[in-house]
Amino acid sequence: MEAATGFSALADKLCLPVESSATPVRLASPDGSGAIQATRAREGFGSWAIVRGRKRQTLGLASWPCPEFRWSADSAAFFANYSDGGTVGEWNVSVHRWEKGRWHEIDVTQAVRADFRRSYPKCFEPEDPNLAGVAWRKRSSRLLVAAQVLPHSNCDAMGTFALYDVLVPSGRILKKYPQLEAKKRFWNLLGSELKNADDDCIRKPSSCFIPALHGGALGEQ
Repeated sequence: MEAATGFSALADKLCLPVESSATPVRLASPDGSGAIQATRAREGFGSWAIVRGRKRQTLGLASWPCPEFRWSADSAAFFANYSDGGTVGEWNVSVHRWEKGRWHEIDVTQAVRADFRRSYPKCFEPEDPNLAGVAWRKRSSRLLVAAQVLPHSNCDAMGTFALYDVLVPSGRILKKYPQLEAKKRFWNLLGSELKNADDDCIRKPSSCFIPALHGGALGEQ
């Protein structure tokens, strides 16, 4: 395991073993009742699973080799940040919760995605934001979720973000924190991907315009 350098300062990277014969890499829950496990198959592909007692459930996390994981303090839930499109996106967060004797995957990002899209900057082509878990709140009943403009040159203000405090499992937004406020309030929870977001893009949006999207003239809204 490695300390995360992505979206969450609290999460751990759980990387696939280099060889298929290597011992599976595990990230145990705080109470020791379960563990997230990474295994590399002989064909070179890998898989992640959640193990609890004799039960083992496979996690669908695309092909990203080092997802970020974070258990809730009560061991009742965890999130995984993973990419299905390389280091610049698209990143997604997968939330899993223990209910009725098994792990259930839940989507807590629908409202976040819709809200962030309403103020998404101008782009050459439409795109969805990166979405990532940052930290659990109130044990496993609330989650801080980051929504980020993809950090490539398709859009103005690339790499900027907002944080959302959402209820789990409904995904209802309790509070939105724009980038400057999010950094001020939650700096110690943010991974480098969010800490390094350009604040000048927020203070002076035109400084992060792509000229071709604005008739070749910077600073024109």
